[in-house]
Amino acid sequence: MNPAAAIQSQMLQTLLEALQPIAAPPKVGEKVEARFLGWAATATGDEARVQMGSGAVTLRITADATRRSALQPGSILTLEVERPEHGAEPARMRLVGIAPAAGERQTPVEGPGPLGRTFAPPGPIASPTASPAAAREPISPETAARLALRAAAGPVIGGALARQNGLAPLFANLEALERAPILLPSALTNAASAVLKARLPVVGDGLIVPEVLQQAVADSGIFHEARLGHGDPAEAAFDLKSTLLILRQVLRSMVPDGAGPSAAAHGRVPPPSRDGVPVAQPQAAPTIDAVTQPVSAILETVLKDTEAALDRLSISQFASLPSPVELQTAQLHNRWFIELPMALQGRTVMLPLEIEEDGSGAPADAAQGRLWRIRFALDIEPMGPVHAMVTMQGKLIGVFVWAEREATSQLVRSFSPDLEAALLGSDFERADIEVMTGQPQRRAPMAGQYLDRRS
Repeated sequence: MNPAAAIQSQMLQTLLEALQPIAAPPKVGEKVEARFLGWAATATGDEARVQMGSGAVTLRITADATRRSALQPGSILTLEVERPEHGAEPARMRLVGIAPAAGERQTPVEGPGPLGRTFAPPGPIASPTASPAAAREPISPETAARLALRAAAGPVIGGALARQNGLAPLFANLEALERAPILLPSALTNAASAVLKARLPVVGDGLIVPEVLQQAVADSGIFHEARLGHGDPAEAAFDLKSTLLILRQVLRSMVPDGAGPSAAAHGRVPPPSRDGVPVAQPQAAPTIDAVTQPVSAILETVLKDTEAALDRLSISQFASLPSPVELQTAQLHNRWFIELPMALQGRTVMLPLEIEEDGSGAPADAAQGRLWRIRFALDIEPMGPVHAMVTMQGKLIGVFVWAEREATSQLVRSFSPDLEAALLGSDFERADIEVMTGQPQRRAPMAGQYLDRRS
């Protein structure tokens, strides 16, 4: 499998634009908020570069000397639209208020999330590992624009955290719905069937074809808007997010009052984050019963599960974006958080997957090629939860497996010689394999992620 081919050309701004609403252009006399990026020298004098919505624009700002000197990159400006003196000149706005840059304050978006968590919009916070000189250097307008776009997605993700859940409950209920002895509209059965067909097929001997896995990653849904933005609507029409959106649309037309209250927070799978590791998700049992429940209750439950699955996809998209620290220090780690539903023996098994391209190695390492890390977790009986990390750099590969049950770790250890021989036979010069009992160590939390209000 070539991870680069499956995830190439996915841009930060495209993902962010999918998470924020499109605002109408302001009218004369209206007040708008914008993030100040810096000054741009022009033939007619200095003009301000600001971030409004999803784009950076040049404006002529009317302000007294005191307010003008207080402008710092990242500051949130309140502007009142003025009528230009001449039609050809840049838009004019009067500065009526300044709020501190995001790095000077962080106010969580109120509203409880799963397990009492709430989301704090990430601001430009200096990395504790970055040098003092790097922290003092002003950020570029492009970086400031990206930070503004990332922060703009905060309120949307804050709401999604309170509603999200893993995809396993939805697929369990769709499987039950497919077998239910009730007559349903063809639009619903077709939409549900399309979601089930989006699962990654596992062949009889338990193997996954590499090319099929590569396509499943591309069709996982986190690249949905990026495909649309790059003029590839045909590909986007068949990915997991597209099928879920269609299913939600059909269910909403059949459930006028909406899905009702969300499920209890304690039953949810923790959301993906850049400082976490993939969490093994056990198979879910159906929560609908076509024999004892009315059709209206069944549809409400499936709609609620669909909404929670789409919210989780949005969180995975957000977690796949560079962190504020990475943006400011230019130490970008491309990292994608993907959850693949797999069809295994008539049931759905979730495969949470993290693909990371680490380009921050030393120059000596660069000669060997970029370092790739692939982490995943599975929870299938009778093996129980299993976690794994595969590292690849040039002709070198390492496989690290953690099994939470001792019997499972012994079983995997017995297969290690065969796995090593297969990897060496696949053009790798060295293959290191290590099997442990327990769980992988969690990464240290980083700034701008999900905060636990209880702490």
